This record gives sequence, structure tokens and C-alpha cells, in this order.
Amino acid sequence: MPAHPFDHVYFSLLCSDHWVLIVIVVPWNKVFYFDSLIRGEGLPDRDFTLIKSAIDDACVIFKTKGGGTRFKKGHQKLSHNFKFPCRQQPQGSVSCGFYVCAHMDEIVRHHNPHWQEGDLKSLFSGDDYDWRKDFARIRETFAHFFNNDVLHPTGEFYTPDEGPPKWFDPSCK
Repeated sequence: MPAHPFDHVYFSLLCSDHWVLIVIVVPWNKVFYFDSLIRGEGLPDRDFTLIKSAIDDACVIFKTKGGGTRFKKGHQKLSHNFKFPCRQQPQGSVSCGFYVCAHMDEIVRHHNPHWQEGDLKSLFSGDDYDWRKDFARIRETFAHFFNNDVLHPTGEFYTPDEGPPKWFDPSCK
């Protein structure tokens, strides 16, 4: 268990040639897949089978190691929403990495501890999103984070070339 309990886990996943944001909302027992490029008609959906299995297995381990109190009572399994309604990038564009950052930024900036799933969906409703106005701000935000917290020797997530990263737990097998 980390020193500070968490309610959301965010990470990006590279699916072949496309980045997808995955958000685990611990108190809701739900996993949301933010895919900014929905596959066209006649094309198969993205296959999230392996990552779903890995997340489910990690959840079981987390619960058995004492993290289960963060999960919703009475629900043992995670629910996975593979088609969460989110902002879509223009067809043919290669801006999926930006959309992963934009979705994460939107959730974090508007986070409310009393949220319900409908509140999360409402963040991404409407077709009036103009990515051009957010591009510079999001680029600056993430560049600042990487430069100051990951690459700088005094950064919270800085790891020198020698030795494991700070977050690495060698006792976890």
C-alpha cells in the first residue's frame, strides 16, 4: 500500500500503433479505456484482452495485500468499459499521444471526490472541443513535469542510471 491512498490510477497503453489512456477508478471498481480513435465500420475493435487480464490479476494481488479497503464494498470484480465516450482525434491523424495527455489533464483538472460515472462522462460530451487551443498548454504542463519531476536530479520521480527506480519494490514478485 502506498503511504497516500489513491482513488485513480492513470496509464497509457500502446496498442500496436495507437496510444490509449486507461483509468482505474478504485472506489467504483471500474476501468475506463479512453480510445481517441474509434475503429471504423467493418474493422475489429481493439483487443484489450491481455491488459484486462493483467489489471484484473493486479487487482486481486492488491486486495490481498491490504488494498481492498479502497474498493467499493460488495463488488469483487472490476468492470471494464472498453468504449468510454471521449474526445475523438480527426481520422487519419497521429495525435493519439496528445489526446491521452488531454484526457488525463481534463480529468485531473476537474476531479471531484464526490464524482459519479455520469460526471466523468459529461466532461467529454459535446463536439465543441478545439484541440489547438489546449495543445500549447498541455505540452507545457507535461514538459514541465518531465523536466522537473522525472529528469531533474531533485525531482520526485528521478532515477539515476544506476539502481532501480524509486517506485520499484523488490519484494514484489
